[in-house]
Amino acid sequence: MKKLEPEKQSLGVIFQQQKVIGDLYNEHYEMLFKYAHQILQNEAAAEEVIQETFRAVSMNIEKFLKSDNIKESLIRTLQVSIITYLYNKNYKMLFEYACSILRNKDTSQEVVQETFRVACEKIEDLLKSQDMTGWLVRALQFSIKRYKRQKQTISKYIAQVPDDFDFENIVDERLPDEDVKILYSDLAKHKDFDLLTEFAVDGKPIKEIAEKRHISIDACNKRLSRIKKVFRDKISKDNK
Repeated sequence: MKKLEPEKQSLGVIFQQQKVIGDLYNEHYEMLFKYAHQILQNEAAAEEVIQETFRAVSMNIEKFLKSDNIKESLIRTLQVSIITYLYNKNYKMLFEYACSILRNKDTSQEVVQETFRVACEKIEDLLKSQDMTGWLVRALQFSIKRYKRQKQTISKYIAQVPDDFDFENIVDERLPDEDVKILYSDLAKHKDFDLLTEFAVDGKPIKEIAEKRHISIDACNKRLSRIKKVFRDKISKDNK
């Protein structure tokens, strides 16, 4: 028997996959539509998330077909599509709300992203809510409060470090284990910002930090003092 050419084999596989996707669509469409419509209360929106669900399925069809429970996998994929729909629908409003409070676009983007990360973690709670937009706003408010609380803690620590602080011998005093690159995204591009976080957040000894950069301990102390001043100036400006 003559073997199929690689191109024809590939077309055959694609055809089989499309048939499988079509069969899944026909078999589960009604169930998925009912699920999506109950949550979104909008036929067009329900249809949109179902189409997005099957686009996602088609991109990972081989992995998807290995699932032990096709129906549950379809519902989970549909839930992700609903989150994506809510993201596209509400992002602008949530971003503008965050900007009105934080006055910083980069930080506002981060807290909105954090809000949808929480939404993905608590997807069942979100989808059961009678007011999903309100749920997202409340989650955003929590993310903003958490961000401001973390920033105040870090600001207090850095601002209180004296100029003659013994950086070489103090190892255990450090900042809380938070992502300061998110909290201070506007300072993260400073050439010595990583030096500060290695000492204050990671708790690395000044000697280790200096050796990593092939500089003396004295030079490292001076650079640390310099970025600390930049940090203090930033805090002072923010508090005006």
